[in-house]
Amino acid sequence: MSNIHTLQKIFPAGFDNGYGSLKLLVEGFEVVRVPSYITNAEMEDVPGRVVFNGTAYTVGARLVLGRSL
Repeated sequence: MSNIHTLQKIFPAGFDNGYGSLKLLVEGFEVVRVPSYITNAEMEDVPGRVVFNGTAYTVGARLVLGRSL
């Protein structure tokens, strides 16, 4: 592909259907899961809800992607 910059890294990314999180897989690293919003509300544990360093993250369906033209 001639339009790829020499410092550019190509990696696969996918969406977690139903919960709106973005999962990134970069060669040599653990899978990174990005939730779409943070909440401090007391809620029951459901798929897509994670706690990281004492902060609860609930995965939603809002995600904005952009690209350079």
